[in-house]
Amino acid sequence: MNRDDSRAAAIARAHAYFDDGGFVADLRRRVAIPSSSQEPGRAEALRAYLNDEIAPTLAPLGFTSRILDNALGPPVLVAERIEEATVYEITRALWQKSTLDLLAAGHPRGKEVALEGATRGLGVPLHPGAARYYAEHAVLSLPTRATP
Repeated sequence: MNRDDSRAAAIARAHAYFDDGGFVADLRRRVAIPSSSQEPGRAEALRAYLNDEIAPTLAPLGFTSRILDNALGPPVLVAERIEEATVYEITRALWQKSTLDLLAAGHPRGKEVALEGATRGLGVPLHPGAARYYAEHAVLSLPTRATP
């Protein structure tokens, strides 16, 4: 799918979200939650709102999020998303000969770093970009979780 197709599909989904009433239903539900960030006594309600309502909405969009305490005010939701292509390129750069040469020269055990063992013993899911790189290089079978 090229960028124009992806953009058109995103716009179509946004139109459908408005047209089928999903936006109004979500807005109505969210506005009814007593989560004012300006009232210190509502901090737990705001935390619940961020944790139960906002974070789950961000997850399917590829965001990881966490809620941080804030000594100066209400809790804060921090979310980040790294595109699959970016992580793929970072992973590819990690395994280039020049990087491996730097590791070998810069650390006593650097010569032991090898692509073949890169996914062995993982206990956490890989980012889809890294998983794709390792699968393409026959170091990992998809799905994206290696077994210990």
